[in-house]
Parts: sequence; structure tokens; C-alpha cells
Amino acid sequence: MWSGTERGSMNKDELEKYKQSLPPGMLKDMQIGGKTEDHVTNSLAIGGLYGGARAALPALASGAKNLLKNEVGKMTISDTAFKKGMLPELTRSGIKNWQHLRPWKAFTPKMLATGPTPAAALGTAGLAIQGINQIRKNPLGIRDAVLDKIGTPEHYKRFAQYLTGGVKGDVVTDLPRNILLDVVGEHVRGAYPNRDKQIPHINNPEGLSDLGPAWMDNPNYDPKSTLLSTYGSGYTGSKRTLGSLGHLNFVPEKNDKGELIGYRIKDTWDVDPDRNYKPWKSKHHGDLIEGGVIAARAHDLAKKFGTAKDFKYDVFIPIDQYNELENEIKSKTQFQRKLETPREDKRPPHKIK
Repeated sequence: MWSGTERGSMNKDELEKYKQSLPPGMLKDMQIGGKTEDHVTNSLAIGGLYGGARAALPALASGAKNLLKNEVGKMTISDTAFKKGMLPELTRSGIKNWQHLRPWKAFTPKMLATGPTPAAALGTAGLAIQGINQIRKNPLGIRDAVLDKIGTPEHYKRFAQYLTGGVKGDVVTDLPRNILLDVVGEHVRGAYPNRDKQIPHINNPEGLSDLGPAWMDNPNYDPKSTLLSTYGSGYTGSKRTLGSLGHLNFVPEKNDKGELIGYRIKDTWDVDPDRNYKPWKSKHHGDLIEGGVIAARAHDLAKKFGTAKDFKYDVFIPIDQYNELENEIKSKTQFQRKLETPREDKRPPHKIK
């Protein structure tokens, strides 16, 4: 750390005093023969960075100022002011000729054709990057928000979700009120197919006298079955529920005291296999029959890209909400409910189970 001349010119006491004045780390490096130049190098590096930053700051400030000046200079103004050369200009006291600004003119076809200013381009790029990042973080949520925003009918929405990755968490835990009304309506009507001891004969579903017996014993008979059919929801003219839920389990839930606290909807949205279906060739898929060839091709495409994904329903209806829905169902006739069914919900469903 010091030259031989300096070292030789000091007596023993002066040398010891000099050592004590050194930083502990540097003294230790001297004692073990370490590289004491690290302290100098680090100091130089820090100084260099600081000096570089100080040198860069004026350039950055100048660049930002010039960018701002450019933005102000390109602000749209009235035609009269433009012809007189009364252009906006950034000064220390503010924007000169600001009273002639006409910002809405920037969105006319003529001005849009000139393209964005540098700062506007930077801002647009920043927004685009931010939007892409948001989509990456929550693609399913953004997709669902778009579907809801454009008022997609329930049966179309669920089919779109199936085609594009399913739903968040793979479970639907909430349903629109109109769907809940349809489900509760079928429950009130007692549409539990497996609670019937007899069902239409498989060989004579129309009950024609010349085709043999019209009824047969129900092989799945269960008086406590929770399997509820929403296919009858079509009596209101609605396809929204039978086209999305079809058959579902409507399970009563009770507390520890045995008191009914509500009902739970349990179901799975999937596309059942069709043995006769040939991808990209068949015009119809057995489980997407109402959607026709468009639904079939969309299904083929989703399968090819691996985006088709089943999901489940697990929707709880508290007893107070159920009672309110039941009262509304009972307060209106079938004809009234049919009149209230939106036109969009009367479209053919994509899915029939």
C-alpha cells in the first residue's frame, strides 16, 4: 500500500501509528497478503457510475424536454391559427398559443392518416404491452368478461368456454338468475325422470297402439333420485338451460339439526363420445346435434389444438334465495314466462345431453 521509500523513512512507532489509521479491511488484507486493490477498484467503479449518471442526466433531461416540445408543437389547432402560423410552443411559462388548440381534430380521418407522434406511439405501445400482460395473467377471466359484455346467451357461453380452455378453477360456482329460475322451475314441476316407476317404452316412445306396450318399468327407478331434467325448461320457450345443463343433480343440503339450508347444483359440461362421428368429415356430432356442422368443426378444431376442456358445476342456492325463486315460479303462468323469455335464449342450443 505504500512505497519502500515511504516505509523506510518511517520509524517503528510511526509505522504502527500509520497501520492503526488504516481501515480494518485494508489492514487485514495487508496482513494476509490479500488484493488490496479491490477497495480502489470499487471506489473507481462507484465513482465512474456516479460520474456516468451525472453525465447522462442532462442528456436524458434534454431528450425528455425535446420529446415534450415535439408533442406540443404537433398538437392540433384551428385552421385559421395554422394559416397564420400561430403554432403551439412550449415555453417556461407554459404553452404559447394554447387558446387555438383543437384536440378533437387529432381523430379526424385526415389526421389519423399521418400516424401517431413519437410520445403517442410510446404510450400506445406501453398500453399494448400492458394489455398483453393482463391477458397472459388472466386469459379465462378476460374471455368471460368479453362474453358477458356482448350478452352471450348461456348455452353459447358455456360452449365457448369448453372450446377455449374451460373455466377458472375448472368449476362453475355461480349461475345467472334466469338459469336458476329454470332449474327451480323443473324441481317444482317434479322433473325427476328416475323417480317414475314406469317410463315410455323404448320400442314405442310415442305410445302408438299398433306398436305394442306404451309403458315399461323404469330400470333406474329410485324414489330419492336427485337427477333433475331441465329439458322440460323448453316449455317456456327457453333453450338456455337445456342447452347448457341438460340433466343435473339437484341435491338438498341440511345442517346438523336436519334443517334444509338450500340446494346444490352438481353437473359436468362435456361432450359425450359419438361412435359414429368422424372428425372433419361428419356433418353432425351426436352430442352437439343442435349446433350442426359449425359446432362439429369448432369441436374438431379445439380438440386438434388441445384447448377443449371439460368443467364442472358446483352451485349452491341458499334456502332464502331458493324460496324467492320458487315464489316467482309459482306466481307466473307458463304463458307469462314464455313471453318473458328473451329472443336470444330461444336460439337452438349447441349442446344436448
